[in-house]
Amino acid sequence: MIGVDGRIYEGRGWGNAGMHTLGYNQISYAITFIGQFRTKNVPQIAVNAALRLIKCGVELEHLLPDYTIHTHQDAFCSDCPGKSLRLQVQKWPHYEGLETGCGMIGD
Repeated sequence: MIGVDGRIYEGRGWGNAGMHTLGYNQISYAITFIGQFRTKNVPQIAVNAALRLIKCGVELEHLLPDYTIHTHQDAFCSDCPGKSLRLQVQKWPHYEGLETGCGMIGD
């Protein structure tokens, strides 16, 4: 989890399966931003923290160098992670999305 102040909080940690996205828990990690980001952007300090965390995952060999990034909404019809955050994440390196989601709720 990442706070709007850029502070990173450990959930289950590397090497432990999460409970974030049915069907993907064993093959992925989740990063959660604390807050509501349907209409406002995640502060850049928090985005930078997420990107540093991903880089750390690669350096520690918990993530493959050719990892891909997806949002919860790419996999399921959901308002998560919120329209503004999803638009931000789509600009990140390695963002790939998935074909199985339902697109943007409310678009």
